[in-house]
Parts: sequence; C-alpha cells; structure tokens
Amino acid sequence: MSFMNRKELLKKYYDLETHNALCYSENLLMTKPKKGYEKEWKEAMERADALDALMQESEAKTPYANQINKGMEENYENNRRRRDGGKGF
Repeated sequence: MSFMNRKELLKKYYDLETHNALCYSENLLMTKPKKGYEKEWKEAMERADALDALMQESEAKTPYANQINKGMEENYENNRRRRDGGKGF
C-alpha cells in the first residue's frame, strides 16, 4: 500500500494534464495546439495551470503540514517493516 499526500496527488494530476496538453500540441514546447484540437489543448493547459497554482499555494501555506505528512509516511514505512519482520517488501 502506498501513502500519497496532497502534494503527490496534485503532482500526479498536473503530470496527467501536461501530458494531455502535449498530446494536443503541435510542438514539444506546447506553445501551439494541433489543428482541430484547439479547445482540448486550451482546457488541458488551463487545468495544468490551475493545478500548478494549487501546488504552489499548498506548498506556501503548509510547510508544517508537509513535515507532518513526511513523518507519517516514514512512520508508516517503519511500522510496515516491523510488521513484515524487517523485510524490504
């Protein structure tokens, strides 16, 4: 079981939307949509921008919460290792 925090979840969806924007883009710089995909490209770019803003906002507002999440993740891993008899998996 994997522990996913807010930052990782936002990053996952950001990566998905940038991938979508790349697929709808005419070039690798994602500066221009493919012909016929202008609407999809614009929507994917807007969603990626919104997710990026949420990641930045979350990072700025919750540095302490990020430390707590990291501690919880480490605690989860330590407990899993203890439960599994010290095995890596």
